[in-house]
Amino acid sequence: MMHDTSGKKVSLGRLGVGSNFKTTTKVSMINAAILAIKEVHELTIGTIKALKQIITGQRSYKELGGPLHIANTIGETAKIGIIPLIWLTAVISANLGLINMLPIPVLDGGHFIYYTWELIFAKAIPPHYQTISFRAGMCFIATIFLLITFNDIKHFIYKIFL
Repeated sequence: MMHDTSGKKVSLGRLGVGSNFKTTTKVSMINAAILAIKEVHELTIGTIKALKQIITGQRSYKELGGPLHIANTIGETAKIGIIPLIWLTAVISANLGLINMLPIPVLDGGHFIYYTWELIFAKAIPPHYQTISFRAGMCFIATIFLLITFNDIKHFIYKIFL
């Protein structure tokens, strides 16, 4: 018998095949913060690469998951242990933060573009153009949300009936 990273007893197969076991090392609070920043940076770069691959067609949009997929993943991860669940929560949080900073008008990244415009040109974007861009941004977000929800429903129907 061996123990996984959360302390649960696990047994190895007869051939010695098992999951990857990670060791834990105690570090100072400062080093923990530095390691956390590095991990979030790597997650962010990975997410940006994945989004780029989806946009360029190298990966399928069918890999995207929404609320149903996230809830299912959280449930499965919770069965494994608290440490993987905390890590998954951090991954979801970092990804949502990154998505929120995309330069889409209704998101914070879009507002940042407006503020940068005002800083450079010393005047606001005309209200008419702001209204149009907010509506376009909202339509884009709604379309993505519907696509992801459709993916979720399709995956769960597939799971149930096949």
